Amino acid sequence: MVENIMDLLKEQTRPQHNQTEGNEFQKSLFGGSLPKEQFVQYLGQMYLIHKALEDALSELRLSNPIVASIIEDHQYQQAYLQNDLAGAQVSIDQLPPLPATKTLTQYFELLKRDSPIALLGCEYVLFGSKHGAKLMSKQIEKYGLGEKGSPNYFDPYGDKFSGYWQDFKAKMNAAQFSKSEQEDAINGAKEMFNGLSKVFDDLMALA
Repeated sequence: MVENIMDLLKEQTRPQHNQTEGNEFQKSLFGGSLPKEQFVQYLGQMYLIHKALEDALSELRLSNPIVASIIEDHQYQQAYLQNDLAGAQVSIDQLPPLPATKTLTQYFELLKRDSPIALLGCEYVLFGSKHGAKLMSKQIEKYGLGEKGSPNYFDPYGDKFSGYWQDFKAKMNAAQFSKSEQEDAINGAKEMFNGLSKVFDDLMALA
């Protein structure tokens, strides 16, 4: 029987998760068939998304005890993306957001104000994506954006990720979420998956 918030998130976002994984851009990304330019554009949009979410969570850590009890600095990904983009000679100050990226980052601002716990659902999606992303670290090497074995967006933690993920799960499950806060987290995760799918569609349209 599903009881804790992490089980609820996994079960109730399964359709959105599957839809995002089945996105044509995502298939090309994991299949290694993206041109370098499109791959770098992907990294740029993910940087903007991570920065917006992580900046919002950092603000909330100062005022929201639940967020402060769950979010840790090591969960943040924007520094890894910045390094990967630097390998492609891309300045993070000159990254134009695609329409779907802008919509998603504006959504984070809305949640920060009205439904802060929903941002934990968003973080569940992005942090959890590290599970399948490790295989993608070879793409960084393939495109010459980093040295073999060095930390990157797809494999920032090496063997430490399992422990980090278990810690995140434990803290999420230990949090005293109200029923409405559980629903907020689940809805945030669903919209995160949906938003990423739209970003991938925008990226695919650039091909």
